[in-house]
Amino acid sequence: MTRPEGQVLLEVSDLGKVFPGRRVGFSRRVGPSVQALRGASFTLREGEVVGIVGESGSGKTTLIRTILRLIPATSGSVRLLGRDILGLDAKAVREFVRPNVRMIFQHPEAVLNPGYTIGTALAKPLELYESGPDEAATHERVIQLLATVGLGPEFADKLPRELSGGEKRRVGLCRALATRPRVILADEPISGLDVFLQERVLAWLLRERARRRFGLVIVSHDLERVNQVCDRVLVMYRGRIVEDMVLREREGRAADQFVHPYSQLLQRSRVDLLARSDGAVEGVGAPLESWAADAADGCVYALQCARRAELGSPADCGSEMPGSRALTPGHRVACHHAEAPMGGADGVHKGPLEAGGTA
Repeated sequence: MTRPEGQVLLEVSDLGKVFPGRRVGFSRRVGPSVQALRGASFTLREGEVVGIVGESGSGKTTLIRTILRLIPATSGSVRLLGRDILGLDAKAVREFVRPNVRMIFQHPEAVLNPGYTIGTALAKPLELYESGPDEAATHERVIQLLATVGLGPEFADKLPRELSGGEKRRVGLCRALATRPRVILADEPISGLDVFLQERVLAWLLRERARRRFGLVIVSHDLERVNQVCDRVLVMYRGRIVEDMVLREREGRAADQFVHPYSQLLQRSRVDLLARSDGAVEGVGAPLESWAADAADGCVYALQCARRAELGSPADCGSEMPGSRALTPGHRVACHHAEAPMGGADGVHKGPLEAGGTA
């Protein structure tokens, strides 16, 4: 499979987001601010499918919500079709960003008005962004959208409470496709679905992506699914993209292997690491307290990094944030010592297509 080399649709550069501290309970004390995004950068091309993986709280959803202007960014830039969208006013966001970038939300019932029929909910974006379609044309488009995801015309007259969770998920996909977007951001689009429906939803998404050539970003905990359907994967940890790697063969060369210690950990593990009774983290081999002081300004993964422990805790890991650098074309990693060998649980590195772990 050849990596898409079409037009750059989305260019995210050094995107940062800091949530200010909130008041704790009934006291006057304000909690610390949270740096949810740290210099996130990536591009999305026409027809490309990019997966974003990482544990809960790594910043995946914050990243795509900031791109969509649902959350204001603290720093950085987002260019959509060559236009910087972070400085746009509300009117420009509504007219330019909303029709071109659509989102499939993790909880579709949260975006369906319980008082609207499904037909009305799907007609709203058509009425807003289409060039004055008449009522008959709008109704026809609604029926076509429903048919795209295997729902009959009778669903146009149903209310959200009459739909199952899987049917609501499919309606969410219809809403995303309604305005013929250039980019779709899908936040856990198959979570909570049975295996059969997961396959169908992914098939619909990929079919429409191939037909309409929009760029697709899939946020997921499931690294195995990402390996199956995505052209590239972004691995996030504590708001930072620690690895950006092509997953598919290009120009006859096999895809690279994960090299960041956290990416390798996601491959090997089906559950998050659990702290042992001695205060150390499995696979690290040293108490967290011993790294707390010198890792404050360094790599976001330094406190749990098995490679750092194997190398004798190099000073740069704890004092300097590693920049994202290219190892090979299409493979970037944020690690000072990415080239250093590292043995996993079995002492062997596994490539992303050979391993079947779930993040």
